[in-house]
Amino acid sequence: MVAPHNHIRDCLQSGAIVPFLGAFASQRPDRTHAWRLNPSTPMTTNPPTEVPTSRELMEYLADQSGIASVPLPAPACSTARCPLNSPYGLPDIAEYYERQIGRVPLERDLHAIFTSSFTMQRLHTYLATLPNNLLIVTTNYDDLLEQAFLAQGREYDVIIHPLQPGMKTIVKPFGQPASEKLPKDVQIDLATRSVIYKLHGSPSIDGVSKDRYLITEEDFLHYLTGMSSKQWLPHMVTEHCLNTPFLFLGFGLQDINVRLWLHQLRLKRLVGGSSSPLQSWAVLGPSPSSAVEETITRKIWEFRHVTLLYETIEDFLNAV
Repeated sequence: MVAPHNHIRDCLQSGAIVPFLGAFASQRPDRTHAWRLNPSTPMTTNPPTEVPTSRELMEYLADQSGIASVPLPAPACSTARCPLNSPYGLPDIAEYYERQIGRVPLERDLHAIFTSSFTMQRLHTYLATLPNNLLIVTTNYDDLLEQAFLAQGREYDVIIHPLQPGMKTIVKPFGQPASEKLPKDVQIDLATRSVIYKLHGSPSIDGVSKDRYLITEEDFLHYLTGMSSKQWLPHMVTEHCLNTPFLFLGFGLQDINVRLWLHQLRLKRLVGGSSSPLQSWAVLGPSPSSAVEETITRKIWEFRHVTLLYETIEDFLNAV
């Protein structure tokens, strides 16, 4: 299938699409070295130089919690959980770490990792230089998007999604302190500035608010329960997403919470009387080597009106 690069470019430049960033959006495409230069020293005194992949983070947490040998996903696996490759995923290993060592040490390690000085990727700079404001959704803990906007002199607001029922949304307008609000009270104004929506949590964004991480199996169970409720997203975010297509970048579409996100939006469109689906796109990297995996993935996402583009993020950026 020929990708409609020109149309997607026009949507990005006019702010008429929602970029949705996954783990590989923060990965340097030409990296050949380890994410930590000296893995034998403590994380707090030897922070990483590269954003870890899910596999690398799993290996680190497994090593820290004393698991001598764990069957991990194959290196090509791009998702948090890879049922076709391994019985274990990052949520399982993080859950074991928490039960074995504790939540506080887990969050301390994650904070040390994801507040490190990482290099912005071309994608982050591209999004920050687009002429119109965007709602950008990301599942990444790092602040590379925020760094890119600052480097371009662009203002942005940050919203951190509640990770379980009853938890409030963290909202930080640009240049103002962060505060917690009920989802229904969260306001966004894309006419004023872009909004970075952190779906899976983040280290503290102001040094005062608490860190939030969606990472363990238990976290995901609470999270999915919350997403199935009527107020799973701030109303104004929902309204924008109901009328705007998505562009998934660096994302593993096997992730069940993304499927639930699209499912909930589809139901809300039907309830609202809209029978015309919005076409979205996903930049997935090279085509899977397994024809069965490619067929299953394509069929599942065609039902959700997501067209799969098997090209790298670099190739996509060159095309738009």
